[in-house]
Amino acid sequence: MRLDQLPNIDPEYLHPIDIDALVGPDQPRHPPHLLVLHPQPKAFNEFDEAGRMHLSPLYYRVVDVCEELVKFTWMTRGRAAYLTDRYSERVESAEAVSRRVNQATH
Repeated sequence: MRLDQLPNIDPEYLHPIDIDALVGPDQPRHPPHLLVLHPQPKAFNEFDEAGRMHLSPLYYRVVDVCEELVKFTWMTRGRAAYLTDRYSERVESAEAVSRRVNQATH
C-alpha cells in the first residue's frame, strides 16, 4: 500500500523501516506482506463511509502493531529453523514423539 492511500497517516511521524538494522547480509530482503484483520463488533463506530478508520487511540495502536509486526517479520525471516529448535523436542526421541502425538483420545 502506498502512503498516499493512507490519508490519516502523518508522514512526519512514520519513519522508514531500517532494514539493515534488522536483517543480516545473507537474509531475504523481499518486502513482507501482512494482513491485519480488525474485529467487527464496533466497526460501525470506527469506520467512515469510505471504509477508513477514524483517527482515535485505537487507530494509532493498529498502526503501532503493524509497524512492530513489519520489524519483527524482517528480523525473524529466514531464521525459522533456529527459532523453532526446541529443547523439549531435542530431548524427546522420535519414537516417543510419535507415541505421544499418535495416542488415542478418550
